[in-house]
Amino acid sequence: MNWHCIVALILKVGVEQAFSIWKIVQEHGEPDEAAWEKLRALSLKTYDEYISDAKLRASRTILPDATKPDV
Repeated sequence: MNWHCIVALILKVGVEQAFSIWKIVQEHGEPDEAAWEKLRALSLKTYDEYISDAKLRASRTILPDATKPDV
């Protein structure tokens, strides 16, 4: 998978989906049944599930406390 392909995926489906697709491609050198099942599972996830997952990841992100001085 080259950069042209990756950028095209990002523009179409966003960074998270493009990364998920890239991971599947890296795990499976050639398209096989397992790879197709993983790709199919990505397509079955609803918009609300993606939003819920993103909110969960965001809530786990620890941001530095802006009120404390750097020591």
